[in-house]
Amino acid sequence: MEENRTNIPSEKPKSRKWLLIFFTALLLAGGVGCWYIRINRSDENTIEETEPKPDEKKEETVANREPDHTLINGYWKSETTEDGRFLEFTIDYPEATNFNGMKGSVIYDAKQNRYTITLKDETGESVFYIGEFEKNTGKVYYYETDDGEELFLTLNRDPDTAPENVIDNQTQQKPETTQNTATSTNNKPSSDSGNSSNNSGKTGHYEERQVLVKEAYDEQVLVKKGECTSVLVTEAYDSQEMVYLDGAYYGSDMQEVLVCNQCGAVFYDDGIINHVANSDTCGSWHNDYVPINEPYWHNVDYKTVHHDAVYDTQCEPDEYTTVHHDAVYETQMVWIED
Repeated sequence: MEENRTNIPSEKPKSRKWLLIFFTALLLAGGVGCWYIRINRSDENTIEETEPKPDEKKEETVANREPDHTLINGYWKSETTEDGRFLEFTIDYPEATNFNGMKGSVIYDAKQNRYTITLKDETGESVFYIGEFEKNTGKVYYYETDDGEELFLTLNRDPDTAPENVIDNQTQQKPETTQNTATSTNNKPSSDSGNSSNNSGKTGHYEERQVLVKEAYDEQVLVKKGECTSVLVTEAYDSQEMVYLDGAYYGSDMQEVLVCNQCGAVFYDDGIINHVANSDTCGSWHNDYVPINEPYWHNVDYKTVHHDAVYDTQCEPDEYTTVHHDAVYETQMVWIED
């Protein structure tokens, strides 16, 4: 063979034909990824054949290998933990459906050689990893705590849901776990990812059932808003208010009088003189003051004050009608024991 490669006939047409045959033979013998051929353009009669190093050959083979993702399709259920938790889901790559109908995604991690399943709902996000498939078994990996310890449960697939292309020698090995494995906010088996009760030793299945979401109720709905009007309570009016000046006081007008000390007779003029002179018993008197009219305010003034009319707002009653709302049901997957 060495002799034939170094002594190629000088005729170019025959040389090219021979090279084509030789190249085809090499492809059939070793494949494109196992050999490479370099042609020295300065001398068409020289062909150098080189086999790649074992490490390069292995790296190229692994890089070009892509698993058949449909091999993981089917209905999977994990073993039950000690506290009664387990996972139960269906895979139709690249989608996953939880036991309760919640949809999720399935992403292949070529570096880890396993799959990441992400499920989201109103309670949060659940992330776990599956790999090491062999026929209808596999493993699901999760983190129970934040200390980085990776735990796993055995997965079992319902054989009736396994794809037809699952063969006896089809396996995928789980690689060594690294610290770069993705984490999630809720990446462990829980009641959100499987049946919360311990079904160990029991068999059953999930069925679609109509579940009551919201009970029926009656609602009072406003039909007409009552009209409001202003009603006159007190008409506008003007009043006189007193203003107190300096020295204002309340009382009667007083008049000075003369009062007899013996009999108490009151005289408004000098008639007291004749009274005393003509009396055998009365002989003296004193001055005093007595009111001459009803009491009133003295030293005050008055001003006119205007008072606006007073109104009251009166409204008619609102009109309502009763509207009935039927109960709301939705289809959910419910666990039924056989």
